[in-house]
Amino acid sequence: MAIQAALTFWREFSIQDFQRELDRQATEIAKKQDDSETSRKKLIELSREFKKNSSEEVRRKVSPLLKSFQAEIDALSRRSQAAEAAFLSAYKRTIEIP
Repeated sequence: MAIQAALTFWREFSIQDFQRELDRQATEIAKKQDDSETSRKKLIELSREFKKNSSEEVRRKVSPLLKSFQAEIDALSRRSQAAEAAFLSAYKRTIEIP
């Protein structure tokens, strides 16, 4: 019975549609990676300008907050990279299914 259910599933499942959706998602991920890199560079530049244009007292007061935001951004970046790597690994294996 389990074999019959598996056969029925694979007859009804459109691998070509699934592969096209994975292609679309991979393209979207690549675009978002590029957008993220551009945004990160802009944020670094804004941080430098802030440090250059603010007083020592203001920098000292804001520093813990900025460090917290940076730590969170770094954690989110690592999580995103791990998820993207896992997706791309599965994508590469799935795209080769005949």
